[in-house]
Amino acid sequence: TYHTPVDGLQLMFTVNRVQMQLLSDNTMHNEDRAIVSASYVTDNYDIKAEYANHKRLSITSRGGYVQGGYTLNEEWKPYVRYDYFTTDKSQKSDPSYYQKTFMLGVEYRIGPNLTARVEDHFNRGYALPVASDEVTAGSGSDHWGLFVAGINFVF
Repeated sequence: TYHTPVDGLQLMFTVNRVQMQLLSDNTMHNEDRAIVSASYVTDNYDIKAEYANHKRLSITSRGGYVQGGYTLNEEWKPYVRYDYFTTDKSQKSDPSYYQKTFMLGVEYRIGPNLTARVEDHFNRGYALPVASDEVTAGSGSDHWGLFVAGINFVF
């Protein structure tokens, strides 16, 4: 992590290579990951962005997000987020392999360590449900929504 001369701005870069053994033929292969992150936090603004690249065998997956929030007062913080993810960049035009999400949310601070969140997600593509085996490739809905509400404990 690099703390820049700009107050509140941090940059981070992570890269690693792991040796993976395929069980089918016991061959060893490299799995490479790289992540670049940035965050800018002040009294009222909270802006974050991240980009990741993952390569395993001949498949490269990529993803990233940018999120911005503004603290209105001690209790309320609205925020927006845009996510992009593809499980295989060679098939990034197939909605089974990509997912783009625009999200609107609001956080309410109940107490010093407790918040409530409400988020509305507008999705295009369905790569994550396919990757988790919830939906079969080719059978999902290209446009779908998700509404999330939760209580969070903040350390």
